[in-house]
Amino acid sequence: MIPQSVWKVRKKELLQRAGLEGFESFQELEPELKKALKAQYRTTNKNIDSGKNPYAKVDDKGKLKVSTPKVEKDVSYTVTDLFPKNRFISLFEVLTTVNRLSNFSDCFEHWQIKHNREKPEEKTFFAGVMGYGCNLGIRKIARISRNINQNELENTVNWYFTNENLIQANDRILKLSERLQLLSLFKKESAKTGSTPFFWRFLARNGYCLNILDLPSIF
Repeated sequence: MIPQSVWKVRKKELLQRAGLEGFESFQELEPELKKALKAQYRTTNKNIDSGKNPYAKVDDKGKLKVSTPKVEKDVSYTVTDLFPKNRFISLFEVLTTVNRLSNFSDCFEHWQIKHNREKPEEKTFFAGVMGYGCNLGIRKIARISRNINQNELENTVNWYFTNENLIQANDRILKLSERLQLLSLFKKESAKTGSTPFFWRFLARNGYCLNILDLPSIF
C-alpha cells in the first residue's frame, strides 16, 4: 500500500506511471461509468430475452435462473510429476533401467570362447549382481527370489562373472553416469560437505528408498 503522505504529494506522478491518468477525478469519471454500466445492462438483458445467452433464463414467474457452464480442469504438471508416485524403488528396477541405457549386461560373456549355449536371461545376471553387491550371497538370493533357479544362477556367476567382464560392465555404468548432469551436482555437494553419500541423502530427504530387501517380488 502507498502511504497517505506519499499519495498526497505524488498522486499525479503515480497515476501517470500506472497509466491511470483518466481516473484522477472520480466526479468526472462517474458519469462515464454509469453510462457504460447502463449500456452493459441493456446488452445483457437483450441477450437473455433473445436466447443468445444460454446460461440465463427467465421462468414463468419472472424469476431469473442462471446455470453455471462446466469448466474443464486445467491440467498442469509440476516437477514432482516427473518422479515415481511410489517412493519405494526396487533395486531390480534400478538395474533394469541402468542396463537399458548402458547395456552393461552385454559385457558378461562366457569365459570359454567356443561356448555355444544360449546366454542366461538378464534377470539372472541382476540376481548375481545383487547377491554379491548386497552381501547376501548367491545361494541365499536364489532361495528367497521367485523365478530364479539356483543351479542356473551359480553356473552364470561361475562362468560369466570374470574380473574382466565385471570391470567392463562397471566401466559402461560409469560412462553413463558421467553423462548425467545430476551427478555433477552430487559431486559439488559432496565437495562442499566433505562427504560422499550425498546421493543417498538426497533420495532419503525426498522420501525415496531403494527397496533391496523385497527380493522375492522383483524377479
